[in-house]
Amino acid sequence: MVSLTRAGVIGALTVSAATCLLASAPAWADAAVDGSRRTEMLDCVGADAIVNGDSNRLVFHGNCRSLRVNGAGNVVQIELTPGGSVGVVGDDNHILYTPIVPGPVIAAQGNGNEVGQGTGGSLALTAPALPDAPPPPPPTMTLTPAPADTAATLVLDGEAQNRDINCTGQNVLIRGSDGRFVLHGGCHSITVQGRADSIQAELQPGARVAIGGDAVTLNYTLTMDGPPPRVTVTGANSQATYVTRTPGPVVVTQPGATTVIGTQQ
Repeated sequence: MVSLTRAGVIGALTVSAATCLLASAPAWADAAVDGSRRTEMLDCVGADAIVNGDSNRLVFHGNCRSLRVNGAGNVVQIELTPGGSVGVVGDDNHILYTPIVPGPVIAAQGNGNEVGQGTGGSLALTAPALPDAPPPPPPTMTLTPAPADTAATLVLDGEAQNRDINCTGQNVLIRGSDGRFVLHGGCHSITVQGRADSIQAELQPGARVAIGGDAVTLNYTLTMDGPPPRVTVTGANSQATYVTRTPGPVVVTQPGATTVIGTQQ
């Protein structure tokens, strides 16, 4: 038989009551925010504040032990316990904490992060404003189409041709291969799709030349002073060469023939 004194009974009751109180005391969970573009006020009550997300506007109060932010563009106001800590991983986060002394241990990784002290006292626990509305889209651009090319097109087909042609003001399209062409009078443009063609040409100032065939040789001059032609050569082993204008007639020698293609001034 166990005998308890009055003091023993009181002591046992005290221990039992304390045990019950400890068992019933709440264990404060971390104040966590997972998500983006949220505006909230949360209470740490001595626990940790955790933010996982972007572009949130948050207020934490209740003497948080620490703040951990993983994201970008968050704005956070927080009441920290003296000597707490702030950790940031991400870009363009803005953190304001109190109290000032002693300040927290701060660790930040990323670009454009700002962690600053408050002015003392409790934070104003009002929900911070969401970011301004996104800027309006830029005005629609009106594109003016380039004027249509109204020049006539002279198409040269056939293989191994030997042609002397007046191309004044015309577009010339050469689709034949292994040809010898003399173009005089001032072509508006020349496009070569055939291969192994040899071409002597007079061009208007600012004319367009496009050589897509392989092994094409084009020697050209201008009918008068002005902007140079716009030349594009994509064919393998092809070339376009400017021939300096000289006084007197321009003489072009071809196998078995000599042709005057114009008089230079």
